[in-house]
Amino acid sequence: MKLYAKLLILAVCLCFSKHAFSSHLTGGNISYEHIENDTFLVTFTMLFDCGGTVDEDNTYDLDINSSCSNPISIEMDLVSIEDVSQTCDSSLTTCNNGSELGIKKITHTATVYLPPCADWELSVDIAFRNSVDNINSSQDFYIYTTLNSLIAPQNNSPEIASFEVPSVCIGQPTNLDFSSFDQDGDSLVYSLTCPLDDPSESVTFFSGFNCQNPLGAAQPITLDSTTGVLNFTPATAGTFVLAVKIEEYDENGALIGEIIKDLEIHVVGGCTNSAPDITAGAIQNLNGAQLIDSTKINTCLNNNVSFDLQFNDINPTDILYIESNITDLFPGATLNTTGTNPITVQVNFQTPVELFDQVYNILIQVKDGACPIEGIQSFAYQVFVASSTYAGPDQITCGPNTEQSSQAQLSAVNGTTFTWNVISGDPIVVGQNFSCNPCSNPIASPDNTTTYEVVSDLNASLSCPNKDTVTVTRVADFSYTTSSSSNLVCLGEEVQVNAQGSPAGNYTFNWSTNNGMFLSANDQPNTTLSYETPSISDSVFLAITSPLGCTKNTFEVINTSNVFQPNVIINTDSVICSTEQSTTLQAINAQECYIILNMFDSFGDGWNGCSLEINSATTSYGTFTINSGDFASDTIYISSSLELPLEFYFDPGSFVTETAFSVLDQDGNTLYIDNTLPGVYELVWSLNTLPCSNQDGYMFYWQNDNSLGQSDSFEAQAGGTYTLVASDSASICFDTTTVDVNLINSSNQLDITSDYNASSELPVSVQFTNNGPDVYQQYSWMLNNNEIATSYIGPSSTFSDTGQFSMVLTAYDENNCISQDSLSLTIYDLFYQPLGNAFSPGDENDFNNSFGLSGTGFYNYTLNIYSRWGREVFSCNVADFTKPCLWEGKNKQGNTLQEGVYYYVIEAEDILGQPITDESFKGTITLFR
Repeated sequence: MKLYAKLLILAVCLCFSKHAFSSHLTGGNISYEHIENDTFLVTFTMLFDCGGTVDEDNTYDLDINSSCSNPISIEMDLVSIEDVSQTCDSSLTTCNNGSELGIKKITHTATVYLPPCADWELSVDIAFRNSVDNINSSQDFYIYTTLNSLIAPQNNSPEIASFEVPSVCIGQPTNLDFSSFDQDGDSLVYSLTCPLDDPSESVTFFSGFNCQNPLGAAQPITLDSTTGVLNFTPATAGTFVLAVKIEEYDENGALIGEIIKDLEIHVVGGCTNSAPDITAGAIQNLNGAQLIDSTKINTCLNNNVSFDLQFNDINPTDILYIESNITDLFPGATLNTTGTNPITVQVNFQTPVELFDQVYNILIQVKDGACPIEGIQSFAYQVFVASSTYAGPDQITCGPNTEQSSQAQLSAVNGTTFTWNVISGDPIVVGQNFSCNPCSNPIASPDNTTTYEVVSDLNASLSCPNKDTVTVTRVADFSYTTSSSSNLVCLGEEVQVNAQGSPAGNYTFNWSTNNGMFLSANDQPNTTLSYETPSISDSVFLAITSPLGCTKNTFEVINTSNVFQPNVIINTDSVICSTEQSTTLQAINAQECYIILNMFDSFGDGWNGCSLEINSATTSYGTFTINSGDFASDTIYISSSLELPLEFYFDPGSFVTETAFSVLDQDGNTLYIDNTLPGVYELVWSLNTLPCSNQDGYMFYWQNDNSLGQSDSFEAQAGGTYTLVASDSASICFDTTTVDVNLINSSNQLDITSDYNASSELPVSVQFTNNGPDVYQQYSWMLNNNEIATSYIGPSSTFSDTGQFSMVLTAYDENNCISQDSLSLTIYDLFYQPLGNAFSPGDENDFNNSFGLSGTGFYNYTLNIYSRWGREVFSCNVADFTKPCLWEGKNKQGNTLQEGVYYYVIEAEDILGQPITDESFKGTITLFR
């Protein structure tokens, strides 16, 4: 009974249901293929008339029912859309805006889990069928297939070979081929059945039509139950629905599955073209097989079969061509044609080398290319491949320590008793190199390559062989060597691992690592890896296979440091001058640092147009994106001389909310993370300092140093070659460099003087002179620490103030050794009051009550007073003006002298001992009382 609730829902929600469709569905079927374990790939193929609206993007549910589980529905994936219209190339159909009948085949698939159960049913239910002439089109289209996975857990459904929607002409005998191929070798039985409206009810036919006479009682139709060929001669124009059931039986006769093919046939009246002759196509010139009738042959396993077919059309201008499924049945088969009408086809194929008795249905479709509707005729040819005794494929046995066994498991099929003999090689010794004889599955372990023949009791009714041979090749043992460029590596260091087989030959190599490291090559005798994760131990595995297929396994262990390979240099003055005691040797790690850019996508479908652009002031590092997956990482190497800042710009594309990125340094420390990225090409972040740390994590050893320490400097106190070794704390990463330190004997040949005269009054100009030879490369004159000249010739300097001044001359020779000379200079101010010509001693109110010289800058001052007769009456002397030296009108004894005119003589030196000359230092002085 109909499910009225379902019809009500469909009536109300037809536009929204995934099962609903316009009335242009013209046929379909469901098939399945075993993948692995209990998993199957299910394919739903449906046909649509392009004369209506076809929603090619519509989705469909696969309904799964059994007594073993609750009903479930799975949405299927669209995989292909194909135009299968039966028209010539120049005709326009309703699929491309023309008027001829156009048909599209749309394919959906789903992967399903079908554990062992006796009654799996896979179905699709679509509302409404196409408008046809033998049923009411308002009925549903229900299609199904079944599987008994309890007794056939790895079964594959038959593959239907026929074309999809045929157009045939009134009055022309027609063959439609529903023949199918079953890759499991199951027996197939074909029958007409009723198209279905729902799981429990077939469609209702109009009067005069039924399931066995879908074209009407006046148009009888027959279906060959063994070949699947449908034969009829249509008498009435129209479109008619029919269904064919294909039942599948295993070798024990158990029904393990069935398929329903639901299909429309279009019968056209008033045809001016005739389809190819249905009576043609008999097998001729058969080789490698036994002819049963004009369309059936029997043959044996591993036979080369050939025969000829000839087809014709009563329309002499038609050019015939053929299509076939033969290459799907027999890989490597060929169809060679000669002529066009008639056309002769030479068929060539080889039967399989093993399998039990199997029937193959070869479909040949002959098309005449007529316009607008092509005439098509289907011809089916049944090939029965009978069993032959088969000993299995040739095998190899290998030496010790290989993945392959030193024994060969032989397996003979097709017969009940199997006796083994030796054609060449080691004799059979049961219990030693052969496990049993006669038997079907002996284990052979010959010491040398041996060819065995097996003979069975197979009934050779078709003259199929009851014997076969198999060769067991005993592969000579081989050895190998492996090595690595280093098994202790630094971060960022590239390691090469190598392998070589012996004796020489064409070995194959399969490398892998337990940490999933990237291998530069997987199939070469050497490969390289680069390690970025600190302090890991990685095993690099190798499966090496000899030219004849024997495999041995080995591995290399790689340990990594927690730091990067140092690149150490010594920064120093490489000369020790005789005027110096040492020079400082400084270690500098010049290793380039880098940053790691991680970009994330939360939905796993790529950044959808988002990108991250990275630039510096002088360099563009490019634009980084993710195309697929939920994680990506890029390593950006940054030179230590890079001009900073490094700037990050973000373009969100279409979906800014589903992205984020982070930046890490080379040690894995997070420098920046952003989960809320801004607008189009907006600056997100700037890296202003380099993330690398020069000597961090390294130890240094200097020549003549007694311990391995963290010091990055060393005082060299003698000439010679100095060696620096830098290593990580685990002594895995090393770098060595040397520097030559030269001891230079340099002599000081500088001698500076000045022409300063202390008697000069301020301001005074002083000339400095270098009295040594001009033998140096560079000179520097420093006056009170200020450089005033850079030449051999001494500078001149003007002093306006008194004080202490220091002039230092520094000279550099070709080895940059230093020589120096210095000069201290005191600038004085020589000043004295003019002498008078009279004075009056004893007058306390008179400032002119003594006679003598007063001022500054004098030294060794002497005053002598003489009478007019030339007798010395007074004298005094002071060395540095620490006490007065004045005449107060008294003689040497302190007695008062009389008024009168006296004569004086003054002698004085400056502070440097130079005599001071002045005309006023001699003359007369008048004494008043």
